[in-house]
Amino acid sequence: MKKALLLFAALLIAGCGEKAASDSAIKEAIEESVELRLLQDRNGLHYQVNESEPYSGWAKRMYFRSEQIWALAPFKDGKLDGLATHWYKNGQKKTETTYKDGESVSQRSWPSKGGEDN
Repeated sequence: MKKALLLFAALLIAGCGEKAASDSAIKEAIEESVELRLLQDRNGLHYQVNESEPYSGWAKRMYFRSEQIWALAPFKDGKLDGLATHWYKNGQKKTETTYKDGESVSQRSWPSKGGEDN
């Protein structure tokens, strides 16, 4: 009985996290995304330049002078909402943070396996 409860608890915890996106879904989100630096913060909500509605969609940030993605984050109604991901410069995943209505609700991180940590 005790082993069954432990197994159930482990399965419950494993099933509660955000599912990792596939490489093709990440690539599509990067292509659809806007540059994070081009979003304006207006009283805690993010907007695209010359837009009156808060931004909903993907935003990205690239490493300086590089085609390598640094961060990819989803916005809904001007706030972070969903699974945001950061990568090391070597392309390895660094962190995944789940946001709900602009607030961080969980985070996972991975140590670097060589290369720069910037």
